[in-house]
Amino acid sequence: MREEFETLIINSQELGGNSPSLGYIQELIDICAERKQKLLGGKLRITFPEYIKIDAPAKIWQDKMIEWARYDSASLIDRDTAMDVYDFLNLNRGSNFCSIESWRSHPNLKGMKVTKALKYVIDDPRSLDLVQQKASTFIQNGKTEGYLTFSVHPLDYLTISEPFHSCHSLNGDYRAGNISYMTDNSTIVCYLSSKEPTMTNYGTPWYAKTWRVLFHINEDGDFAVINRQYPFECPDLLAIVEEKAKELFKGLREDWCDDLIDKTKYFKTHESALLYNDLRRSPYYPHPIHTRMPLDKKPKPIVLGGPTPCLMCGDDIYREDSFFCDECIRNYELFNHDEYCLCSSCGDISSREDTSLVIDENGDAQDYCYNCTNNYTWICDCCNTMFSDEVTIYHDKDGINDYCRECWEDLCEDR
Repeated sequence: MREEFETLIINSQELGGNSPSLGYIQELIDICAERKQKLLGGKLRITFPEYIKIDAPAKIWQDKMIEWARYDSASLIDRDTAMDVYDFLNLNRGSNFCSIESWRSHPNLKGMKVTKALKYVIDDPRSLDLVQQKASTFIQNGKTEGYLTFSVHPLDYLTISEPFHSCHSLNGDYRAGNISYMTDNSTIVCYLSSKEPTMTNYGTPWYAKTWRVLFHINEDGDFAVINRQYPFECPDLLAIVEEKAKELFKGLREDWCDDLIDKTKYFKTHESALLYNDLRRSPYYPHPIHTRMPLDKKPKPIVLGGPTPCLMCGDDIYREDSFFCDECIRNYELFNHDEYCLCSSCGDISSREDTSLVIDENGDAQDYCYNCTNNYTWICDCCNTMFSDEVTIYHDKDGINDYCRECWEDLCEDR
């Protein structure tokens, strides 16, 4: 398991063949096993035998198809036709693509399916065939099917939002939260996938999740909550998860209670967790909570997430968008140099959007982060060049303006 875990990290974080040692992975796997051992009776994964097939909401594949038409279709067809396809799909977005409303001057489209109606948009037979094939693929992918699994396997926490995308994807802004979920004693990953691993894009074959939800349960097993569904909401799948949860956790009552929730009392986030807590924070999912709890006593609260150790050294991580602590990131320069850099003043990692070029005492341009720019620089009032505080400031005779030496020599005759 360690080797597969390490391969996923190296490839997804683009560390390359000469990456530094990921020395904390095995200890993290051991911590996960210890914390999760009671949740599924010592098992890592429980896959139920029933094959499930459900149509995903049409909006999911429609949005993907429109996005493809707008940004990627020109790779198959000429640009003008690509824009026509985008305009056509966008115009008929509200029809679910099952009953086309209109397209320019063509009167006979009403009620037609999208794959057939495309012949009125695309004249070239080869281009039409390519786009129709692509449309059929999007429509087919809108059918969600597979086997339901309850899992506490470390690789399922790591790939919690793969291959779809969320902030907990391997390149997401809250990827460190995947580790936080690994180290708590309450979180189970519930997902739909094929029976065998099919996802190989990061070098480690694993289960591609077509739908998933996180199930959280307290230590006593008498209080549970189902989190937000990804990448879409499906009441039928949620009902199946509830049914299977009743089979696995006998301490849960028959009634699901939505009106007893006091989020501050019954749900706590571990102080070192770096997860995105949909239960409290999601602006897109106002009612994600389904709970099962005894009404005649106060249950122990559910603690979401746990400590978030660096995969290299084991020290705490303090940034949500990395699997590594700041010191390891600095020492091994584990960041995208097109988007980030090291501040020459404080040594911290800085987004290039928040970085300024500052001239030092040797006349060299240096990268300064936002804070160091505000606190340790000055700007020449003539040329508007930014200098570090170590560079001498020259003044005019009134002492009002700040000048660099070059501007001072050019402008200030009386000095």
